[in-house]
Amino acid sequence: DRETQQYPCPYGQPGDRLWVRETWAPDQYRADVIDHGSDRLSFAADFVGEPARRWRPSIHMPRAACRIVLEITGVRVERLQDISEADAQAEGAPLELGELERLILGAKAKHRSGFVRLWESINGPGSWDANPWLWVITFNRLKATP
Repeated sequence: DRETQQYPCPYGQPGDRLWVRETWAPDQYRADVIDHGSDRLSFAADFVGEPARRWRPSIHMPRAACRIVLEITGVRVERLQDISEADAQAEGAPLELGELERLILGAKAKHRSGFVRLWESINGPGSWDANPWLWVITFNRLKATP
């Protein structure tokens, strides 16, 4: 597509692999942690609801600790407001009724409405109405190799 040729996606192209960084902590006490050579690591995503620990930010996670690898399968540009219901659900947006949908009797909750609210909570009021161009990246999850 012309836009992706003129302005290459800064996140990669189909076939590229991305490693996912996670909030982590060294852990010598638990048996159910990931072993990375001589280091034993825990990941915050595995301990939701447990008491606070001394987590290290994902930006400082070593490459060797990666357990999630993504292979880019597609790259395209799209206006924010063109997001489909299926794409909003894939983004993890919650089901929600939108303002206009609340006025319609029998309206069903939609992920897209939840995505609108989520977008504005992250990017600020009016950011949905700005309708910026975005990179849409599709990928497959691969098994990380130690």
